[in-house]
Amino acid sequence: MSLRKKKQSISYVLAHLLGRPIAWDVDAPRKIHVFDADESERKKITDAIEAIRTQIQRDIGGRLDVIFHSMEETTRAYPEIRMAYSEAEAAGGSPSVARPP
Repeated sequence: MSLRKKKQSISYVLAHLLGRPIAWDVDAPRKIHVFDADESERKKITDAIEAIRTQIQRDIGGRLDVIFHSMEETTRAYPEIRMAYSEAEAAGGSPSVARPP
């Protein structure tokens, strides 16, 4: 399976597991952005990612970096991410559909 396909699969799993939009960074191939992640939720999100981090890192061939964006920041700076996520979720598709920052 190609790295692109692996990332698509990982995105799908993480979006469903975390219940929020996520996107891979186009400039950093092992960095993922988690949106709508307020400070109070980050421990829970981090724990969920940690449970599958080893497999993700094996699939992407290195260390996974995670960047969190609060709900306020997502609304202000990435409204298209939330819209794409909501539309995909409503259509029954992959809610991880999002353009990276």
